[in-house]
Amino acid sequence: MRIIFCFAIAFIYGFTLNAQTDYKIKKNATICGHDYLNNKNILAQEYLFSEKIYKWHIDSLKNLASIQTINQKQIGNLILFDLSSKEIKWTDIIDFNLSSIYHFTNTLIETKNKTSYSLNLENGKTLWEAPTSIYFSGIQNSIGVGYKSPSISGVNLTDGKIIWDRKIEFGKNVQNIIHINDTVIILSNGIHFLNLLNGKGWDYYSTIGKFDNNVNVNNLLNQDSSLYFTFKNEAVKLDYNGEIKWRSYINKEALGRTIVFSNDSVLYIIGLGFYFNDNNKFTKTSPFIASFNKINGHQLYYHQFSWKDSYINNYKVKYDTLYIAFQNRVAMFSLANGTLLKEHLYNIEKFGDIVFFADKSFYLMQDSIFKTLNLTDIKLNFILTKSGNVLAINDNLEIVNQLDKSKIYFCGLEFNNIYFLTNDENNMLLINNQGKKLADFHASRKSTLSANRFYYTQDNKFIEIDLKDIIKTK
Repeated sequence: MRIIFCFAIAFIYGFTLNAQTDYKIKKNATICGHDYLNNKNILAQEYLFSEKIYKWHIDSLKNLASIQTINQKQIGNLILFDLSSKEIKWTDIIDFNLSSIYHFTNTLIETKNKTSYSLNLENGKTLWEAPTSIYFSGIQNSIGVGYKSPSISGVNLTDGKIIWDRKIEFGKNVQNIIHINDTVIILSNGIHFLNLLNGKGWDYYSTIGKFDNNVNVNNLLNQDSSLYFTFKNEAVKLDYNGEIKWRSYINKEALGRTIVFSNDSVLYIIGLGFYFNDNNKFTKTSPFIASFNKINGHQLYYHQFSWKDSYINNYKVKYDTLYIAFQNRVAMFSLANGTLLKEHLYNIEKFGDIVFFADKSFYLMQDSIFKTLNLTDIKLNFILTKSGNVLAINDNLEIVNQLDKSKIYFCGLEFNNIYFLTNDENNMLLINNQGKKLADFHASRKSTLSANRFYYTQDNKFIEIDLKDIIKTK
């Protein structure tokens, strides 16, 4: 037995094992909830695998699911499951210490040893290999983008041929990828503008060492065919050609992480009051707010907060007022001139650290109808804390009510005017756009919807719930 196991591991280190079809799963149908529209039970079909499910992906075009299972030694199976026939098409043993799996629409890629292998969806055999690690695709999934330092490559996903190559130095990881037609903006060690058809574009490098003020999804605003962001203690505007339209000094103490947003013709920058240094050590700085004219970069105001005992977690704009949630207080500012209007300190030992303001994703039942939490009383703002408390505050920022968190629901998905709400990790509730309850059932919030079917995983279970009667009847 030991000899066979060692041989298998050695074989995995070389190439992926030939796909197998004798992997067995158990099937189980169970009642998981109730359909109030049609007054009947909702059934869930469970597929039980022999190991814990590690990752999974639904290919809606092919109606397939790729399921990755894993054991304690980081070795498991890649299983291609046919969602139409409810049967396994093939499986492969994968050493996840060495390999990563990426499932794009109509394409399944295994990357290993800085090489990518395209796997046949019908039988799991290798169709082609490319000398780069592909990790995302674009232009309707026809071109894959791979990175092998110091170059990024475009790969034809039909045959694996390299169609372009460009030298780019990425940082420790890719912060985010923004798609704009046939172009992508890659945020890593700066900004990289990349045409997927030919690889052409430009780079704006922004690693600065001591402060993690690298450009990321929070401090970059993609608007008006321009990119607005912060770098060091400056605000910068670039056009899509990489030309600097303006660069404005913020303040010598304007360091650390920031959030960038706009309102009409004004650009706003919030300094969060902290950064992580090269050793990943959390360090506090001075939180601030600044505003600039979006056209010419002229600074309208800069306001540095004196509360260095707390950093900023979230913000909210309501009419002409900016609300900022610090760790232990909420403050109101005039968007027009940055003047502090009011501030209130809260007992975080009692309520917990303030995390964020409730937005339109949060719901509460009122008079038998589910409503967006903020619309239950437009005179109030609602803040959520790390301890799970939901606090209603008035215009004076005083707490006027503490809501039962078990009554608060979060909407993580909307489809055809049907909203999927949850208030814990295990149950889902469906409402229509009038707030009427349509159904409830047992499910995880880490889920996806494809062809009117709801999918999620739990330990070693892959679970499917057919919702076509609810979505169709709605």
